[in-house]
Amino acid sequence: MGSIWQDSIPLELISEIFKYLPRKDLYSCYHVCERWKRALDNAELWTKVTIYVDRDFVEKTTSTLTSHFFRHIKTLEFGWHTPLVHNRWLPLRVHDLTKKVVHYIFCLIEDNVQISSFKLFDWFELYPFRKIIYHLARFLKYQTKLRKLTLHNLVLPKSEYVKIFESSIGLNNCLTYFEVHNYFYNFDPIFDSDMFVTYLSRLRRLKVLKLDYIILSKNGVMDVIFESEQQEKTLELLEVIIDDTDIRSEVIPSVKWREFKKLCPYVHLSFVIKNICYYEQLEFIFMMGEIPLNSFSLVSGYKHNQSRSRNLRLTLTKMVEKCYKTLEYVKLDLRNNKENLESILLRIIYQCARLKRLVFDGIIHENMELFYEICLYHESARGLSVKILPHKYKSLMNIVHIYA
Repeated sequence: MGSIWQDSIPLELISEIFKYLPRKDLYSCYHVCERWKRALDNAELWTKVTIYVDRDFVEKTTSTLTSHFFRHIKTLEFGWHTPLVHNRWLPLRVHDLTKKVVHYIFCLIEDNVQISSFKLFDWFELYPFRKIIYHLARFLKYQTKLRKLTLHNLVLPKSEYVKIFESSIGLNNCLTYFEVHNYFYNFDPIFDSDMFVTYLSRLRRLKVLKLDYIILSKNGVMDVIFESEQQEKTLELLEVIIDDTDIRSEVIPSVKWREFKKLCPYVHLSFVIKNICYYEQLEFIFMMGEIPLNSFSLVSGYKHNQSRSRNLRLTLTKMVEKCYKTLEYVKLDLRNNKENLESILLRIIYQCARLKRLVFDGIIHENMELFYEICLYHESARGLSVKILPHKYKSLMNIVHIYA
């Protein structure tokens, strides 16, 4: 058996198998033979490295493999695997863990690891861990090829945000992608300050900007986008993320959206709505006047109270009425919804003249009436792609209709 692995199976195939193994198993494979070591030395295995500070430093697996294959790393993600409240052992070992993580970051700096993408996610505030943030900021400061910065669900005080922004959004930064998405903002005063607007104004080469609605609604944020687009004209996509934290946000006035339409005519505007489906929760969106919306996604990721209707029919009707002139992409992930929305889907197809793609995952009739209507629309569809994912009926899964 050993001779077969060593001589017969190509290295490329072994590397492909290794893609499905967790890091701990890769560490074991590294010590099997020289041929497996060469198979592990594949850029595709190490281009993206995700570090869970509360899991990956319990043993030396992560540090050892990184020391061997650091030259392949292009995307680095740092965060937590398990929320702090569930880590009962953590308070007893926090200082030891901090030392290990800091040593790991120090090795990255010493090896001059240059990345193009960095993501910090699910980070929980613990005073000793501020040392980790400090060294992460040092690491980011030495990056010359960083183009993508993503911050997801960070529980950090203002001072720690400043360290990250100062190191990654410097005066000579070249970021083309910037994303901020949090599930709560009771601990993030940085986004209420003029300081964040100042940092945002430095991003002169942005192509993709993804922000929570609550951030976009703050004073000065949209003005910075307008000013930057007037001078640089580099922004291609503005994605606004809306969830239940944004329900009580200030409504962005209609005048701002009119300015956006006038000053940013080539920027693709996208709304991504997560985990809020009731019309009463989404009504504030339709109070913002005429929005030049190009993309609309509505996702219900978990079960809601089904004792009362979400009135999604009214929500989608309002959306079509306001945005039918500009909509190009619609995604509706409504697996936990009981309403039948076939008539609304057809209305979206018929009324949105610029629509290029419609993705729907929800309830449909078994009589295939929807598919019949779509087929009747075939001659005038002009490049429209309609993908229906009826989760309830396995025989109809992944049915795709493409009209060229």
